[in-house]
Amino acid sequence: MMRNVFEWLLNVLLVVVVICAIFVFVAPHFGWRVDAVLSGSMEPTLKVGSVEITKPFDPNNIQVGDIITFRSPRNPQLVVSHRVVAITDQGFITKGDANRDNDQLVVPPQNVVGKVVLHVPYVGYVIWALRTPLGFILALVVPATWLVILEIMNIRRELAQQPRRGSTNLPKERNQF
Repeated sequence: MMRNVFEWLLNVLLVVVVICAIFVFVAPHFGWRVDAVLSGSMEPTLKVGSVEITKPFDPNNIQVGDIITFRSPRNPQLVVSHRVVAITDQGFITKGDANRDNDQLVVPPQNVVGKVVLHVPYVGYVIWALRTPLGFILALVVPATWLVILEIMNIRRELAQQPRRGSTNLPKERNQF
């Protein structure tokens, strides 16, 4: 019973790691972003350690209340996800849900990366790990090792079910000399 539960949990973990790896390495080729939430500015909506998936989105279709991902007007290397609280001629006024005040700078439409369409709690920790060299290697090695172990277990099970050599239930032949 415990063995079945353990195998089930490992299989679920394997599926989560593989899905995360697909999102991390494939989604950017289609313009989507997969980011781990690093700060608590959007809690409780986006908790630290969550993963958020951002879909490319036309800034003209963004509405008040949408959570957008954008490049910071001060530091284009910094990517932020906050909620749109107002729209002006210059761009978007944003605010983190946990913040008391609006963000200081207006986000110009050209800085908008997209709209957050999905977030999953805790999976961001897996994403953080996958983006490290060790995490990337483990994402390849762990599933491969698990598949090898499962195959070895299946082979051992099959061999255990086969009758042993030399122990047949047939009557022994008699020498007629």
